[in-house]
Formats: sequence, C-alpha cells, structure tokens
Amino acid sequence: QAGHLVTLGITPSAPATGYGYIEQGEPLATVDGFPVFRVDRFTEKPDLDTAIRMVESGRYSWNSGMFIWRVDRIMEEFERQMPGFARQLAQIDAALGGADAQATLERIWSQVSKQTIDYGVMEHARDVAVIPVDIGWSDVGSWTSVADLWPADSDGNVVNGPHIGVDTRDTLVFGGQRLIATIGVEGLIIVDTGDALLVCQRGREQEVREIVNRLKTEGRQEYL
Repeated sequence: QAGHLVTLGITPSAPATGYGYIEQGEPLATVDGFPVFRVDRFTEKPDLDTAIRMVESGRYSWNSGMFIWRVDRIMEEFERQMPGFARQLAQIDAALGGADAQATLERIWSQVSKQTIDYGVMEHARDVAVIPVDIGWSDVGSWTSVADLWPADSDGNVVNGPHIGVDTRDTLVFGGQRLIATIGVEGLIIVDTGDALLVCQRGREQEVREIVNRLKTEGRQEYL
C-alpha cells in the first residue's frame, strides 16, 4: 500500500555461498508482527568469509526471489530501468482481448531479452523493502540443499539409490541404477547420473560451475 517493492528475506541458517544476500537498512514498519526494513543492498553469492561475516552481523537475509508489489510500481521501474521491456509489455497489453492476442504474445515474448528481475530491476530500484521471515525455505540450488530434504541415517549419510557403505559418514549419495559402494569416506557428495559422475567435498559443490565452464571451453556439449 505504501508503494514499496517488497521482497521476502529468509533468515540464514548457515553462511551459504550459493545464495544472494539482502542487507537490512533502517526499520520502516511492523506489519502483522513482521518487521519491515529498507533494503540497503543486494549481494550476489559471496565467498565463504564474507558470508560468515554477513550471517554473524544479523543484518542480512537470503534472497528468496519472492516479491510483493503493486502493478503500477513495478511498471514504473520497468519503464525507468528496462524501457524496451516496458514497451513490449505495453504491446502485449494492447492486444489482450483481441483476435490476435495469442499471436502477439508469442511474437513479442520471443523477442524479450533474457534478464532476471534481480539484475534487471531490484538491485537499482527505488524504495525497496525486505521482510525477514523464517518459513523453512530452501532454494534447492545445491546438493547440500537437496540433502536437507531427505532424512539421514545414523551415520549422517543421505542416500538415494543403491548404495553399500563401510565406515562412511556425512556423505550424500545420489545414484541411479548402478550400485555405489563407499569405504572409509566422510563429508562427500557423490552424484551418478549415468553419463557422468560427480565426487566432491560437501561445502564445495558450488564450484561445479568451474566444471561446467571447462566443459564449455573444451566443447564437450554432450555433458551439459
């Protein structure tokens, strides 16, 4: 109602490096018991040391990518920051209800440049607010996040698929049809997709992007 662009910020449970962070600024209001803060800045996927400092400060939330706003306010930001996209939306809007509405939508939408709402609007938007919440949210953007969704055994292992473990602890095993056997390992992520096998330390799975970049550089598109 006040015209803020509102985002829901997730209270961090750990210094995750795979999420974006939102820094809380001055308090704006309390709505139904939830404090609302002005957003000072967005920070995209910090390194571990920075993430630790952010979480310890108590001033940061994870960026959930969930937003609440009035249509007129977000359109103002589209017109200011993404004017080409705003014009495309106007063309679609003008065609709605007409005989060529579907054709217009398909034609215009195919021409829209790929851009996230975070980069395209929110990082430089005016009057952005955050409501910190603790709602059991997970982005499921990493294998550690996936592991959090399944129960662990008495040794802390999370297993999906055929597996036999000897002296195996705190390991995520995500397999398919082949049996995965582990001996004397701890704190690993093992993912078998049939055509590729990933083995890495827990906490370093975000570095898989380096593998993806190597595959692209080497032209090994069959694995992407």
